[in-house]
Amino acid sequence: MLRAVRAATARLFVVTGMIAGTAGAVLAEEDCVPSSEAGTWVNPSAKVRELSSIELEYFCPEDPVYGAWRMRMKTRCHPRDCSWGWTRAERRSVTTFLGSFQGFYTTSFVKLDVMGGRMSVEVENRSLSTTIDGIKRYMLMRK
Repeated sequence: MLRAVRAATARLFVVTGMIAGTAGAVLAEEDCVPSSEAGTWVNPSAKVRELSSIELEYFCPEDPVYGAWRMRMKTRCHPRDCSWGWTRAERRSVTTFLGSFQGFYTTSFVKLDVMGGRMSVEVENRSLSTTIDGIKRYMLMRK
């Protein structure tokens, strides 16, 4: 009788552990759902050497509660767009992201403000002499 009670108790712990593990996995997946800002944003009126698109991506490292953002910018080139590569995007508020792209002689600081189906982009270029070479502003739309 005692052996049967112990076996039933052990089975109960195993089943409870399996259910708790499944609930934890579901909770982790829900924590890792990206917000509406994630996706591809395009500038349909981009000219050569102007910003043509931004990809804003949310991904989950091992700890899904602390997901991370990254962005990739592209400029209009010929015959295809030129990528700036991927960089970390830091979320500053509900709709604002900051990032920077390091080049050989210039660093570009990028500020993204998402407003519904539009994204305001501000790109500030600084050369090695730390002077501001100019600020360019673009308005992108969701693809």
